[in-house]
Amino acid sequence: MRRSLLGRGGACAAAVLLCCGVVASGAGAKSTRWTFSGVVTGSYANAVTAAGNAQCAASYSERVVGVRVVVRSRVPLVYDPATHGLSGRLVYSVRGRWTVSGAYTPLVAQPDGTLVCGTAQVPVSCSARVVFEDGHRTSTSGSARLAVGGTARGTVVSKVVAPRLTEQYADAGRPPAGWPGACVLAPDDETIPAAPVFGLSATTVLDRAVAAPLMLPTAKLRGHRAFTVLAQVERPAFCPSAAFDPCSEQGSFRLRVTLTPSHR
Repeated sequence: MRRSLLGRGGACAAAVLLCCGVVASGAGAKSTRWTFSGVVTGSYANAVTAAGNAQCAASYSERVVGVRVVVRSRVPLVYDPATHGLSGRLVYSVRGRWTVSGAYTPLVAQPDGTLVCGTAQVPVSCSARVVFEDGHRTSTSGSARLAVGGTARGTVVSKVVAPRLTEQYADAGRPPAGWPGACVLAPDDETIPAAPVFGLSATTVLDRAVAAPLMLPTAKLRGHRAFTVLAQVERPAFCPSAAFDPCSEQGSFRLRVTLTPSHR
């Protein structure tokens, strides 16, 4: 009689119990905690020349060097396998400098009120830090966050959300006394016919690198081993050639993120 109970009905019941056990196991998968560390490195340069009937002669070059943007978690981030959520607070820091050099021929006022190109060039030289700018202040450190953009093909798509990066004094902050008018993003001095191109502000190439999509494999997020993800290399999207001919840009930035298991 006991053997008859292990017929087709008994086998089905056993299969149901096994399936229930698998579902329960999946639903009860434990969350994991991760320490987040991201680093953006790279460089940028441009060279622009302004000439023609409507412009006085001008030529500038910008160099951005020594850039290192670090974003990290002070408190471990929690990955929930049920919701595929991995987000939380980060802190950031940035170092690097930008330099603009060149010269322009100023517009000179005439007795009749018109402006014509002068006979001598004015040299331009300015340099300052690369900074984060949040609309109220400029800083080289502060708060950021990791946001989830969704899931795709077994990955959690995340990105770093932080204030924009720009050239201090050119586009953010109050310039010091004697700062050249041509070294301000939008100079009010009408005698300056063409100001330099400030690449970090105009192309947002460094901003795009910091916020590049991070494809985090769910299989690794469920595990207990450190892993590294490289975001796509970000290059200048275009050369803002308005009023400049020729205009050239080069350089790129890359975000490298390491997630390490945390037991805190």
